[in-house]
Amino acid sequence: PPLPSPPLSSHMLIELSQAQQLISASVEWSSAQLPLGATATLSIRLISCLAVSLTASSFQIVSSDAELARCITSVPGSEGELLTLAAGGSLKLEIAFTARAQGTVAVQQLLLHLGEGPCAMHLALPLNQTTRDVVEQSEAPAPTLALTLTAPPPVMTLELIHESPLLLHEVAALVLLVRTNGDSCYDGRPTVRVSYAVAEEHNTHDISKEALPVSAAAATPLLLDASAAALSGLPPLPTLPANSEHRVLLYVRASALGSLEIAASLAYAATADALPQAVSCRATVEVVPAVELTTSLLLSPEQKVRHDLGANGAQLLVHCRCVAPGGVRVQLLSIELQPRVNEEGTPLLTLLGQREHNSPDAELTTGGQHSALFKFAPSAVGREQHLGVAVAKWRRLAEQPSSQSAPAAEVTCELPRVNVTEDDFAMWLDPPTEGTVGQLLTLKLRAQNRTSKVHTLLLKFCENDAFLFCGYKLLNFSLPPAFAQTVTFSLIPIQAGAVLLPPVRLKCASTGRELFASQAKHVVFVSPSGANNEPPCTQSA
Repeated sequence: PPLPSPPLSSHMLIELSQAQQLISASVEWSSAQLPLGATATLSIRLISCLAVSLTASSFQIVSSDAELARCITSVPGSEGELLTLAAGGSLKLEIAFTARAQGTVAVQQLLLHLGEGPCAMHLALPLNQTTRDVVEQSEAPAPTLALTLTAPPPVMTLELIHESPLLLHEVAALVLLVRTNGDSCYDGRPTVRVSYAVAEEHNTHDISKEALPVSAAAATPLLLDASAAALSGLPPLPTLPANSEHRVLLYVRASALGSLEIAASLAYAATADALPQAVSCRATVEVVPAVELTTSLLLSPEQKVRHDLGANGAQLLVHCRCVAPGGVRVQLLSIELQPRVNEEGTPLLTLLGQREHNSPDAELTTGGQHSALFKFAPSAVGREQHLGVAVAKWRRLAEQPSSQSAPAAEVTCELPRVNVTEDDFAMWLDPPTEGTVGQLLTLKLRAQNRTSKVHTLLLKFCENDAFLFCGYKLLNFSLPPAFAQTVTFSLIPIQAGAVLLPPVRLKCASTGRELFASQAKHVVFVSPSGANNEPPCTQSA
């Protein structure tokens, strides 16, 4: 009699879905891209929701690449271990794949074979594209089922690592990264060249085995060493084995705005006796302003009217402002006033306070400001004099702290040109420095008329509790042109100790100008009457 159902002539294909929650698979490549000739790992994890264990006769990978498509009968890397999927458990398989042709390799289907011969069942497993647990929550994107195969990297590559953008006058680190992917490197000789996009002979700096002469250090832009000195050439590289890296550190400084082009090349031999060959790379980076420095004179009303500093000097306000793009942080190190010197080597100004304002904690971002105040007096008479420059030293603050910081950068600003003439009158005060209670002291003031007219001067001393005047305290006298007169006042100390002299004032009655006001506190050490002690040292505050 005929059979109720004929025997199977081929296997049965059953497509499982994720909603059935029976068996599923997750797939992940060790890398999304792979160069030709390299090896990647394909991780496959079979996940069971069954209540019983299941042993498969084989496991099939269906792929667009014949090298990846295969049918395995045991766990890869084991000695014939069966493909057993425990109840409610998982089974992880790792398959090594070596790229042979450029393109894209995709896992199209995974089949779990149960049984042998025509009666076998093939279970098509749903793919969830990740090996992470279902309960794991992650914001990272799920891995792709496809692997992109790219061309193999060159046997030797160069890479330029630098800040972007570069800051004007900044001494910025420039790293030349050499990678030996396939070749070794013998007798490597690097060359670096920087120039502006519209290059001219005067604004190009070339570093090569045939280096520029030292006089080219004034060119723009410059390549520098760690001490901020102009480089005269890069040293040869050491012998590098295959699959290694080597870094060459140098610095670049641009003194003009614009697009800066950096070109690097390396001449080398793959073996000690091979013919030389070369590899190169290029980069373009913009140069933008970073720190702006301005100066302004703080003049007295009389100096503003006369448009002249005179010999008494003035105060100078130096203002530093960060104009770098957003995201750039600048550390202001110091602000300094540098006098200009004449042909005899004499400075044209004398600083009456500190020469340099250190500000190591001043961190400036876009729009940030910092100021310093200097007091100075001119040293020579002249018109439209350029007395010196203000210098601000600064450094870019890196996002990642480094053990080796770049040399400080400088930005300068000329001081405003000024007129300096001699004062109409010259005064010298000769105060006493020590004395004894009850004994006479003398105080001398010398005045000289430097004008071409006769002037009447009014000299006045103000009393205090430490001294008595012997004679006059107020004096009017006339002083012809080019004449000088010395006036002597007699004082009797009546108080022992460190006491202050009475202040002295000199006024020109002809013009109404205050010529001299003793603002300094002259201290006199007065001993008690009859004391035999040695007088102490004298100080003026």
